[in-house]
Amino acid sequence: MPRAFLIVMDSVGVGGAPDAAAFFNDGRPDTGANTLAHIAQACAAGQAEQGRSGPLRMPVLDALGLGAAVRLASGTAAPGLGAEPQGLWGAASEVSNGKDTPSGHWELAGVPVPWDWTYFPKTVPAFSADLSAEIARLAGTAGILGNCHASGVTIIEDMGAEHLRTGWPICYTSADSVLQIAAHEEAFGLGRLLDLCRALAPRLHAMRVGRVIARPFTGAPGQFARTPNRHDYAIRPPRPHAAGLGRRGGPGHPCGGQDRRYLFRQGHRRSAQGAKRSCTFPTSFAPCRRSRAGIVDFCQFCRI
Repeated sequence: MPRAFLIVMDSVGVGGAPDAAAFFNDGRPDTGANTLAHIAQACAAGQAEQGRSGPLRMPVLDALGLGAAVRLASGTAAPGLGAEPQGLWGAASEVSNGKDTPSGHWELAGVPVPWDWTYFPKTVPAFSADLSAEIARLAGTAGILGNCHASGVTIIEDMGAEHLRTGWPICYTSADSVLQIAAHEEAFGLGRLLDLCRALAPRLHAMRVGRVIARPFTGAPGQFARTPNRHDYAIRPPRPHAAGLGRRGGPGHPCGGQDRRYLFRQGHRRSAQGAKRSCTFPTSFAPCRRSRAGIVDFCQFCRI
């Protein structure tokens, strides 16, 4: 068996799925979602001139079929991506009923999600009283902060000072099936944050919430910054996926970037994660140089 490389670029969508209208962001349906084509259109219109200029140019990926995949998936041409494909290419529609990270990663690895994920309501509070009390109990605090839908960067800016004053963890969610907990690495403690998320995860997984994410940050009010020590406690896939089967049958595979979090490390003989965006590519591909025939190499690139 030859080597195979599976590279996931988070949020680089090439056309909306048939059920896009059933999913929402801030009350707006995902109908018409086509991230890559919209980026290409903005570049062609001169709306992306910082650090680059002109139409979008990705000649290698375009020659492999990227532009053709956009056209097949959406019926829309992406300016600058019109090459005649020289490789084998395609576009697929997801079977799983969900658009969050584990749904896509599991299905790419051959395991469609067999259940509906649980999402938290866009209310304040977003979490039930008993769940909030359990988080506080595990954290050893008198309460929690946040308890709402929020952007991770924004909620740290808004509540970081109160977190330092009270010691309460900042808890929030999003459009994904997820509960995220932010805490100061030094004042709250990184180990304490990881222990809290690890202890809480089984309860959330039993609720069919896909992930509990530890979101550590450092700094002082006005200068808070998230660190690369994020950790995802993801629900275990319901059955072995391509990586796990590879491990049982032989050499397993290296895993770079973020994929190891969502595939539950099944079949991962080696893994690597960049500490910051500038080193993600060389860090993620380093294990690939040491792999051999019969191995599937997984790499994912996303914002930390």
